[in-house]
Order: sequence, then structure tokens, then C-alpha cells
Amino acid sequence: MRTTLVLDDAVMVRVMRQTGETKKARAVGKALEEYLAWKGREAAAAMLGTFHFDLTWKQMKAQERAAMRRKERLWNRIRRGRS
Repeated sequence: MRTTLVLDDAVMVRVMRQTGETKKARAVGKALEEYLAWKGREAAAAMLGTFHFDLTWKQMKAQERAAMRRKERLWNRIRRGRS
């Protein structure tokens, strides 16, 4: 689609530099695609909501260590059963 745009030269130079394009039309097209992709990610993130952690990092680390110990014990039992 052909469209006529009046853009600031400095902005156009920045867009071309950021997109790596040498042609103005391609640079504007690429910038618009990136903008739409960014807005899509922003909308998806908004749908996810927020997470609230009730644990401190020390409590989370302790739980992680406990889970690793459980995995290790399970693997040891499996290995002993095969030997």
C-alpha cells in the first residue's frame, strides 16, 4: 500500500539506524512490525496478571534445596533397584 508520510529527518535517521535498513520504506515497515509485536507482547503480559510471593528468597532457596534432596533420594532408590 502506498502512503505519503511527513517525518522528521532526525527520527527517520534513527529508525533506519535501529532497523538496519537502508531504504526508508523498509525501515518504516520494519519499525511498524516491531511496534505491533511489542504491543502484542504487552497485551499478553497484561493478561497474565501479577504474581505475589509470600516467601522470602531464603525460604524459596530452602524449598528448592529440599526438592533437590527429594529428587536425589528418588534417583538413588532407582539406581539401587537397577544394580
